[in-house]
Amino acid sequence: MDPLNFRKQSIGFRGAFIVMYNEINAFFSNLGGLISMTMQPILFFAFLVMGLNSTTNNFNYHGIIISYASYASIGVVGLIMTTQMSQAVYRSTVDKQFGLMAIKFMNGVRPFQYILGMSVFPIFGYLYQCLILYLLLIVFKIKGLVVLFPIAILVGIIMLLFWSSLGIICSCLFKNYQQRDIFIQLVFTPIAFTAPSFYLDGHEPLYLKILANINPMTYQLRALRSIIYRIPDITTIITSLLLTILVVILTAFLLDKIQLTLQEKT
Repeated sequence: MDPLNFRKQSIGFRGAFIVMYNEINAFFSNLGGLISMTMQPILFFAFLVMGLNSTTNNFNYHGIIISYASYASIGVVGLIMTTQMSQAVYRSTVDKQFGLMAIKFMNGVRPFQYILGMSVFPIFGYLYQCLILYLLLIVFKIKGLVVLFPIAILVGIIMLLFWSSLGIICSCLFKNYQQRDIFIQLVFTPIAFTAPSFYLDGHEPLYLKILANINPMTYQLRALRSIIYRIPDITTIITSLLLTILVVILTAFLLDKIQLTLQEKT
């Protein structure tokens, strides 16, 4: 076969399943990562959310009186998403640096299949951490979340595709691990904390309002809260889903054009 045509062949969705299988194995073999993922929602909820909840009165959110713990728990979901974006960055960077991405593409895995497959690790991590958070909500008897929280989390999987796809895009731009690590350290925390994760949406200072309005996570958190509190904001939900679709398409386009190498770079 002409080497120039390697990237044009496809093995269909079997390609996505092959990548998924590898990512599932990687997830369950990553004991250190599982321990870290276990501790993160516990630390944020038990010490940050519940700590602030004890000093904060209930407030009005779009006509509904809720506790701070109920509101900020969705912010923890946002933090979980950024954590799993870092996993997507790490996994796809390893793929690219060691030539695994090139091997997958040359064996018939197409960009969309690659994105779906590489999103499995973040999705598993997201569901695992959200399960821990859900159990904490039950233990601490946080009212108003227990019933619709699972539905919101399932919708959040679609939103997570935005972050995992963005992570794959970023990994394609890195030339080495140092660039990846700097990016992770400098970008993820601002993404999580400039969105209304822990401050009351609509009551922030002007500079924070500007940053929040250009942060995709802001719209995702608003969409999830609108689902949980039974005040569905269709415009915000559609905006979040459209952002996901656009980023997935952009990622697939860039993956189709990226220069592939079988040689590890340092």
